[in-house]
Amino acid sequence: MGIGAGYVHFVNESVGLEAILGLNSNEDGDPDFVTTYNGFNLQLGVQFYLAKQPSN
Repeated sequence: MGIGAGYVHFVNESVGLEAILGLNSNEDGDPDFVTTYNGFNLQLGVQFYLAKQPSN
């Protein structure tokens, strides 16, 4: 399970630089011994937005 929030900085009308900070939680193991992992992650990315052509 995870949750996150992000921000996009638009370089121009079609390109955005994205950063997301998230929190993840994961359980692993059998019913007698369960290990829980919790942690933060940072994701960086580039988004390209394609313009829709106007119809005639």
